[in-house]
Parts: sequence; structure tokens; C-alpha cells
Amino acid sequence: MKDITSYMQARKIETRPIIAGNMARHPAFKMYQHRVAGELNGADTVMHKGFAFACHHAVNQAAREYVVNTIDAFIAEFMAGKIAKAAN
Repeated sequence: MKDITSYMQARKIETRPIIAGNMARHPAFKMYQHRVAGELNGADTVMHKGFAFACHHAVNQAAREYVVNTIDAFIAEFMAGKIAKAAN
């Protein structure tokens, strides 16, 4: 995740971690009785590798296209080996 978020931030696209992620792992959950069903691997993946970027009424078509083009450029550079995979 750090690869693409750093790439986007260097191009003035702010990113944030996915806050919800795996709520069962949040320390506050220790204060409440709750049940966990299964391993929650998918939620862990979202928590560790997910990110969000702006999604609000002021994001116009040009801004959306800029984000898409930036992601496309990242993928192209990554696949061409121009961006080294960050260690997790």
C-alpha cells in the first residue's frame, strides 16, 4: 500500500487509511462483549492494505480523471519495474 499512496501523495492526491478495517482488532472492542465469527482475513487485508482518497461533492470530472490517470501511470511504472515493491 505504501508504494501507491506515496506515489499519489507525491502528485498532490491525498490518501487516508481505511478507518473501519477490522474493528474486531480495535483496542476499544475489549471493553465490549462481542462475538467474532471466523478468521476475519478479508477485514485484516483491508485494514493493512486498503486506502481511500477524496470522494466528496467538490471533486469534479477533471479531478476524477487525474486520479484515474495517476493510478494508471503507477500501474504502468510498477509493471515496467520502474517502481520497486516496498517491503511489508
